[in-house]
Amino acid sequence: MSANVKEEPRIEIKVPEVDIEMAQQQQIRQKAKEMKLHGIMRSDRGECCMIDDKTLYEGDYIKEFMVRQIGDNFVKLEWNHNRNNGSLGTQSEPVEIMLNLLD
Repeated sequence: MSANVKEEPRIEIKVPEVDIEMAQQQQIRQKAKEMKLHGIMRSDRGECCMIDDKTLYEGDYIKEFMVRQIGDNFVKLEWNHNRNNGSLGTQSEPVEIMLNLLD
């Protein structure tokens, strides 16, 4: 005796592959674009910069970014996955951002 077994239709859902690391870097860069470098100065503590309304020295943090280097007309920021392992953090390499003074 054979039973009539009705097969369920097979459903396949295809999701386009997204380069997650690239999307994360884009989000990080967007966060950096919201910051404005107003000036670079020398103080008794050394070189400092003003980003938004904060005076910062190398090693200080602003909006999840570390001030890595202060140059004559630029500031190099670093977003580090190991420190910021929230929604943007699956990458292993730090992301560097440069803020430049306008001429």
